Amino acid sequence: MVQTRLSEYEAEAWEALRAGALGRALAIGVYILEHYPQALGAHLLVGEVLRCSGYVDRARDFLLRTLSADPEALPAYAGLSRLAAVGRDMEGANWHAERAFELAPWDPRGREWLRRMQARRDGLEHRRIYLTRAALARLWAASGSLWRARLELESLLCRVPQRL
Repeated sequence: MVQTRLSEYEAEAWEALRAGALGRALAIGVYILEHYPQALGAHLLVGEVLRCSGYVDRARDFLLRTLSADPEALPAYAGLSRLAAVGRDMEGANWHAERAFELAPWDPRGREWLRRMQARRDGLEHRRIYLTRAALARLWAASGSLWRARLELESLLCRVPQRL
């Protein structure tokens, strides 16, 4: 019997999703969750397939489950931002896009998406995206300047104590 690694099976499902084979991707994701109900990658995958298929509420549920287990799941924030944008909830779309941007402020795709969401929300084109304290802390940490990152995060928590 041939055994396939879970990561290989997930990769196959993501490839099916990129190719537009939503049914195949969903079938693989559901199969994985039947056997490994705590597989975060499968929750994210199923959420993305459902988002692409137009099942907004179910997609949101799977993406939020992913975030509840991994608050740094950037693709889940990006998916939630897209769901909110489709539903014309520009505040929600912007909020989730900003969280995704904070996780990877060096990613030009995230920066561009945030810029577009801010433009749609505000009704005017923004030339720049300014770093939030969390994004700046992420950049400081990535550069090895941990004390600066800590200062930014402490400042953020003083202003928004309930922030994760």
